[in-house]
Amino acid sequence: MNFFSKINNVFDELKKIYKEGGIRLLFKKKGFLIVLIIFFYYLIRDGFLYIILPFFVFKNLTGCF
Repeated sequence: MNFFSKINNVFDELKKIYKEGGIRLLFKKKGFLIVLIIFFYYLIRDGFLYIILPFFVFKNLTGCF
């Protein structure tokens, strides 16, 4: 079993719990995991958006002048 199939199994389990009892049951059963997923999603997204992307844009712009 590789990494992506494990991730897929976790998300399938989360979807199943959400369909059974909604967001309340999901946070009751897997609250800490949900918080970690949301935290890392925003960490990666904002790191790319506000650090990596501007770095490459300014790096390429300084070569033009």
